[in-house]
Amino acid sequence: MKEKQRCTWVNPKNKLDVEYHDQEWGVPVFDDRLLFEMLILEGAQAGLSWTTILNKRENYKKAFDNFDVKKVAKYGEKKIAELLQNEGIVRNKLKVNASVKNAKVFIEIQKEFGSFSDYIWNFVNHKPIQNHFKDISEIPAKTELSDTISKDLKKRGMSFVDSTIMYAFMQAVGMVNDHEQKCFRYRELSKKVKNSIGSSKKRNKMIGTFTNKPKTQNYFEMIEDYVTRLGECKKEVKAQASYSVNRKFLWLWAYEKTPDGTLYMTVCLDKQLDNPHFHYVSQVSPNRWNHHIVVKSAETARSDWLQRLVREGFEFAKK
Repeated sequence: MKEKQRCTWVNPKNKLDVEYHDQEWGVPVFDDRLLFEMLILEGAQAGLSWTTILNKRENYKKAFDNFDVKKVAKYGEKKIAELLQNEGIVRNKLKVNASVKNAKVFIEIQKEFGSFSDYIWNFVNHKPIQNHFKDISEIPAKTELSDTISKDLKKRGMSFVDSTIMYAFMQAVGMVNDHEQKCFRYRELSKKVKNSIGSSKKRNKMIGTFTNKPKTQNYFEMIEDYVTRLGECKKEVKAQASYSVNRKFLWLWAYEKTPDGTLYMTVCLDKQLDNPHFHYVSQVSPNRWNHHIVVKSAETARSDWLQRLVREGFEFAKK
């Protein structure tokens, strides 16, 4: 049986290297917990080999509460001192302190954009950059885009997010596909990117036109008319439509693929409201609750309670 060809950097004799390359590296990541994990690990790698970090990865998960960003953000001097005595991780004081500080900034970004995923993927227009490198020597250590991301994160207060670190992060979480063309994963991930872009275009077209869903179009226009009369806000249409005020996420809608085209809405507030009309309410951060609504009738779309909820979401976003 022919041996699979992999990227040059992979040590075929190192099981962790092979598994990470074959299963994780370059695969698009949208989960905030895993994005935070990779941000911490890439920062820890600075000046070291990635194999060193992979060997310590399980120790990092235990030491950093499985990369629970809320817990890490609350680490105090006692916990930091404990980490600096932990032989299972990189015991660098600057890196450990940066992990705690970066966790706090990470949470602020979540509050501003709804998720860190939305923030970071916006830099690549929410789809992976497909590179076509034939040899490892062609792959850059950093790019203008990684410079931009690094600069923005530093401005927000993060450290150990230099451009080279951020480019390695982009490679790891699939924002760029830097597998060499000879590598079997290059072809697999390239195919996934094409498929995801195609399906995304289909969803966008449906959102924009509500094809064969006149009821949904009607609900949509009723609510949108009220939103735009509240004040200046920005609209974006991707796989779902969303509004933001001062770059803060306000609300979004998408619709189910059913004959009636049910409209789904989410309104974000800094408090939890109780209303029998809500589908459910979820807490996404200490001071942020998502209020989920299902709109199946014109009565609901133009209801006073829904307009009050949207207005409160608008006022919250303006703060």
